[in-house]
Amino acid sequence: MVLSLMRRVNPSLATRPMRISRYRSAMALLISHYWLVPIRMPHDLALHVAFARPSYLAIEDVPAALVAQERETLETMTRNEGKPEAAIEKIVTGRLDGFFKSICLLEQPFVKDEKHRVREVIGQASLVAFAQLVVGE
Repeated sequence: MVLSLMRRVNPSLATRPMRISRYRSAMALLISHYWLVPIRMPHDLALHVAFARPSYLAIEDVPAALVAQERETLETMTRNEGKPEAAIEKIVTGRLDGFFKSICLLEQPFVKDEKHRVREVIGQASLVAFAQLVVGE
């Protein structure tokens, strides 16, 4: 299963050996990237993915139905709080940004430097895909 996941993300990664933990749960992280960076950057990104557990790579990858559902929920919450009608759109946009920070890898604060988002840390580099597989939860 892990090898098929690796082949889908990046076929060249499927040839690398992988150790399976004999403990109760194990996590396998794959990060596919196309850039020349210090060797620590992919490792740091893997640490970030393991810690933050994002669901999507970028905002564009989030399904429109999920965004619409979240926007509707946030609008209802804001109205129930008694906020003025003129400010609701701005408040919902701010809360939606927080929602994206929680589920999108590129929008999350970087685990080693929370003043910067992952998008800012990788700079001009291109993060193509990531996959996270957790066994035993």
